[in-house]
Amino acid sequence: MIKQPPQDSISSAAQTTNTANQSSSQSMPKTPSVPIPNTKRMVALSTILFLFFLVCNAILIFLTNQKNLQINNLKQQIETTRLNNLSLGETLDYFNASQDEIDLITAALPSNETLVEFINQLETIAQESSGNSILEFSALAPSGPQGQKYLPLVIKFDTNLENFENFLNRAEKLPYLFEVTSIQATKTSQQSQSWQFIIAGRVYTREPFEASELSTK
Repeated sequence: MIKQPPQDSISSAAQTTNTANQSSSQSMPKTPSVPIPNTKRMVALSTILFLFFLVCNAILIFLTNQKNLQINNLKQQIETTRLNNLSLGETLDYFNASQDEIDLITAALPSNETLVEFINQLETIAQESSGNSILEFSALAPSGPQGQKYLPLVIKFDTNLENFENFLNRAEKLPYLFEVTSIQATKTSQQSQSWQFIIAGRVYTREPFEASELSTK
């Protein structure tokens, strides 16, 4: 037969082991928590701003397309009326009543002359938001379907999120039809609040539009 140790001895040994474990855990130093940079919040904020800007541009482009369609319909209506030898009075009155809206849309589409003004305004906003910006056009001549010709461009600059938000707000208020197609944001370093932004976009142009001497990649 195997002789088992007394129960009192087993209980005493267990209590001794628990006491030693508690003393060891209390004597171990606690590792201080290291604060994690809140980069997720900054990326989320940048994403929200980008989506908001895309929605605003999509609405503006939709309204512009509707107005272009209205202009074409008016022109067709006038031509049909003339060919059918009908009175042009009512049609011309309607066309004149819409002339202010037509002029507003036309002014929002840069021509060869006003494109330089658009470039200067956009570069000024980028410089004031960063101090170190580059604006480049990807093509010398407009592309896209008839009635929706545009020039693609890229803007690069380093700044913080606050100045980047300010740039988007000011660019949105420019009196030209400028659409942002993509935004890339890269943090330059974990210690600073500076980010590198690469914004791809397009500016819609008036037709006809002749090729200009632009800065290309």
